Amino acid sequence: MSTLSYATAAHLKYLEKKDIKQEGRSYVNPFFSELEHVEKLREDLEQPEASWDLADLIASGKTFPYNWFGETRYHIPNNTFLTGFGAIQRLRSAYDFLGGYYQAAWKNTAKAKECLYLAAYCQEKLCRWPIEDQYRVTEGMVDLNNTNYFLLGVIANADDALLESLGELLRMPERNPPKRKRGIALGTGTILLTFGEDKKARKCAERVVALEEKAKRSTSPWAFYAKGMLAVLDRDEVTLNLALEAMVEKWRRGDTPEVPTLLFPYVAGLAKLAAKRSIPVSVDVLECPKELIRPEKADYSHLQLPRPRDGFPWERKPEAYKGEHR
Repeated sequence: MSTLSYATAAHLKYLEKKDIKQEGRSYVNPFFSELEHVEKLREDLEQPEASWDLADLIASGKTFPYNWFGETRYHIPNNTFLTGFGAIQRLRSAYDFLGGYYQAAWKNTAKAKECLYLAAYCQEKLCRWPIEDQYRVTEGMVDLNNTNYFLLGVIANADDALLESLGELLRMPERNPPKRKRGIALGTGTILLTFGEDKKARKCAERVVALEEKAKRSTSPWAFYAKGMLAVLDRDEVTLNLALEAMVEKWRRGDTPEVPTLLFPYVAGLAKLAAKRSIPVSVDVLECPKELIRPEKADYSHLQLPRPRDGFPWERKPEAYKGEHR
């Protein structure tokens, strides 16, 4: 039995926010504000340039000026200037938030999982956009530091095809420099654990533990996550639940009281991986609710998946991407 409260005072205060007008100012419920944002972003995908890649943008001759102490300078284009990439990137974050809110505020698990699935879907599409700018500005959006979005797919019971593609794309060596030791080990281990490659997953988890201990961070959330992975591999129910509790407790201490975490993908995702192996999970908190970690079959074929009206760039001109890792 978990010793943690289901939700914190910050959670309860945040979820009580309503649309109000006070002293001439409007305070909008963040959920409904984000829903409106999603509609606007889907409209952006109806524009012809939503299908562009960086080569298309440069060929168009568009420039992006900015003021530098009175002097006009120009941004070097990268994927963040692309209408389609930008819309999918922001939709990814919006669906992540909406999924957590649906579950936390209304216990609407079906809608929550739909949003989490869409967030994972958007991450997979971001990973497919080629990184062509010289400074690789968007590399950090498509590497193993985004394993949380992979775990949202796990929580949503996404199909293997999506998870396999996303896991493969996030692990691309050119996007994960060797110096990012912990992030690579943690993300790779998570993906391997998901697909039952247990021996390799164990080595990754042990590496994270060793790195955190060497850095004198043996009680960090990531150290507990890695220990939880090892507990899943060992089918150690007690150690697993202690690790999950410790992760939530550590995260809550450093959480932002104004906008607290509504769903912690690393806790809920690891709990889901344990549940899929029939390992009992006793932790049931707002960031990792029992409703989301039940292994269930899901069908998202009814969803209207966000996509550019004229197709993604690799669909529009497949020959340009022939032979690439896609």
